[in-house]
Order: sequence, then structure tokens, then C-alpha cells
Amino acid sequence: MDFIAFSCKGFLCYALGFIEVMRQQNIGFTMIELVITLVIAAILSAIVTPSFRTMVMNNSIVAQTNSLVSAFHVARSEAAKRDVTVGVVALESSDNGNEWGRGWKIWVDTNNDGNFTAGEEVIKEFMSSDEQSRLDSTNDISVVRYSAEGFLIPMMPMVLEVCDSRVGEKGRTVTLSPSGRVKTDHALVCS
Repeated sequence: MDFIAFSCKGFLCYALGFIEVMRQQNIGFTMIELVITLVIAAILSAIVTPSFRTMVMNNSIVAQTNSLVSAFHVARSEAAKRDVTVGVVALESSDNGNEWGRGWKIWVDTNNDGNFTAGEEVIKEFMSSDEQSRLDSTNDISVVRYSAEGFLIPMMPMVLEVCDSRVGEKGRTVTLSPSGRVKTDHALVCS
């Protein structure tokens, strides 16, 4: 190799020398560096995975609660807007402790019988996407109806509990007052 002779001083000579040394070395990872990196990644994923699962389950409870509250708000506002009785009915009305767990629909109760019958208008239907959640009313109520004034029919409070498969974890309660207002609370301990 022919080099042009020149004089260099200071940082320029250091930088040129460093570049020449780097060209002569092999650049890459050793097996020890790779194994250490994989061990650190495995330890971090073992720490993060349970926390992530808990976060996903907590978010599922919040999403189910928000969806249910949204349905009650829509039903109440539609009843006032249309000046008719509007109801929210659980898709599964059995007494299995999970009446509202499969989903619910909002409908216009045109015949005022308190039951969804064929031919009545469905405003919106909510399907549950979470098989782990349990949405249970404390009085096994599977129908909520709002009068045109926005009051519950019958005028009695209703409480729903939203939990998942974990025992002893915090769930949420959805409380409907006789005036039709909805309130949520996150102090429920699921059993």
C-alpha cells in the first residue's frame, strides 16, 4: 500500500489511527455476550409477563364496565328523545350468576310489556368479547327499562357487579338509581 506522507498533529492523527485499527479487528458478538443478553431478556420477560397479564385483565373489566354504562346512557337518552319507554335487556336472562355476561341490547319497548319481543326496534346490541368476565345483577334482574322522563321502571335501584375469574381481586359495581342515573365504583372485591 502506498501512503502519502504528510504530517498530522492532534486529534486528526488519533482518529485516522483508530479507524485503521478498527479495520483490522473483527466486529461482532462473542458467544458469551450473546448468552448473557439472552439470559437478561429471559429474566426481564419473566418479570414483566405476570404484570402484563394483570393489566390486560384489569383493562378488560374497565372496558366491560364502560360498555355497560354506555348502554344505560344511550337507553336513557333515547327514551327521552323519542318520548317512549326504552329498555336494555341481557342476552342471557338465566339465573346463572352471569346474566349480563354474554352481552345486551337496547330496544324500544313499543308494547310496554317489559320484555323484548319480535318486531320491536333494536337500537344497539353489545356482544361481550371477554369470556372471563362475569356481569351479574345482585337481584337477578335481566331487564332495565327507562320511561320517557328518564326514570327507571320500576323505580327501584339496581346494582351490577363486574368481575373476572380472579378471586379476591377488585372488580367494579354499576349502580342505577331510581332516577335513572348511573354510578360506578371500583371498591368491589370479587368472590
